[in-house]
Amino acid sequence: MYRYNIIYMTIKNYKFSKYFIYYKLADEDYKLRIITNDGKLDTIDKYEHNYTDYNDIELMHVNDVKPSDEVLREYLISFEIWKEECFKNEIYKLDITQGDIFAYQQCFFYLVQNYKDKKTKKFLHDRITSTEYKLFEKCANNAMLYLVEDDIEVQCWSYDRKMAYANIMGSHMKVPTKEGKEFTYKNKHLPSDHKDLQYGFHRVKITYTNKDFLKVFTFSKNNVYVDISLRFAIEVKEQFGLTIEYIQDVKPNAYVYDYDDMIVFCSMTYHWLDTVKQLKAKYPKNPYIKGLTSKTWGFINQKNKIVKTRDEINDNNMDYGLTDDHRYVKVGEYEKNGVDYYEMVDTTNAYRSHIRLKPWITAQARVDIARHALKHLNSVVRICCDSISFNKNIEINDENYVLEDKTSGLIHWKDSNAYYNKTTGYKSKTYDKRR
Repeated sequence: MYRYNIIYMTIKNYKFSKYFIYYKLADEDYKLRIITNDGKLDTIDKYEHNYTDYNDIELMHVNDVKPSDEVLREYLISFEIWKEECFKNEIYKLDITQGDIFAYQQCFFYLVQNYKDKKTKKFLHDRITSTEYKLFEKCANNAMLYLVEDDIEVQCWSYDRKMAYANIMGSHMKVPTKEGKEFTYKNKHLPSDHKDLQYGFHRVKITYTNKDFLKVFTFSKNNVYVDISLRFAIEVKEQFGLTIEYIQDVKPNAYVYDYDDMIVFCSMTYHWLDTVKQLKAKYPKNPYIKGLTSKTWGFINQKNKIVKTRDEINDNNMDYGLTDDHRYVKVGEYEKNGVDYYEMVDTTNAYRSHIRLKPWITAQARVDIARHALKHLNSVVRICCDSISFNKNIEINDENYVLEDKTSGLIHWKDSNAYYNKTTGYKSKTYDKRR
């Protein structure tokens, strides 16, 4: 196997950062219960505390256990073991004492290719524009969710896709590296061959005559679809009686990219994916190493959040609001010491990393699992993210899919996320909360 020269820091010269592990106290606003790396327990205010030179690490990876001081102590012991595994290995030195997101970001951008010039550090990818950001948000960016009927009991055989998003990031999915341009198609009809569809976003109306289409497709409430979704729809157009037409109004009905500006994603990520696979194979029970394959894509899509008070918004004459016709778009809010704080993104600089991944990756994930559903469409009971359940024993000839215990057996489904496996006794966390 090809070995990479990736040991970018040495243990001899390295001193682990101070950190505390915390959980939120549910009955007290903004209060955290913490344990420091040297074992000190304390209760602090989330926004005002004396541990500013410590990295904060959330208590995670514990199942069905109520947080307590004892849980914090046990977690600290486990975290120290995970930390040693992450750093003292010959594959890649991962410092999780900086927090998992920082560690994943450091790993990805050290190993990724063709994103920054190694000498000048300048981006090889254009900054994501305001127009693009708004189109990203208008797409359906959620995973596939389908259940044949609510509140049913069915014998199921379920398959889960291993490392779904990581493998997509290591695939030949095509994404743009430069900004595109708005365009208006005068002809309302899309190409009959999906290969002729231009890369980018298309504003179209989709209707169907066969309701089984709902098993394999997720609609955008804004009628905006990235090319991956529409190529699939064109492929199955006759099977499901689809009508797909460009919306004709005063606005552009497409935003398209030049073919020469498209790259296959694996041309960036092959070093990264090979490395994290090696780590996961060596430390299969380390949750922070598992996170490299499940969470990295999420931090790439992290937004640059700006926090302002109402007075600051007014004093700076910020073009702020809820809709995408504003430059600063609200994404959240909270109250502290009687003052309201508004979280927003500047749509001209919305993302921390300018890699065009959202919404291509979510569209590709939906299409990938839809193709497996198409082979046994009448037997599909439920699709949820990267898991698919059938009402009979079906063999999926794909090494990336494995039989999944939680949803295999006699299952009572309240909805696609709330279920009780009567064969094994396993209940989803939401089962008892749903009526």
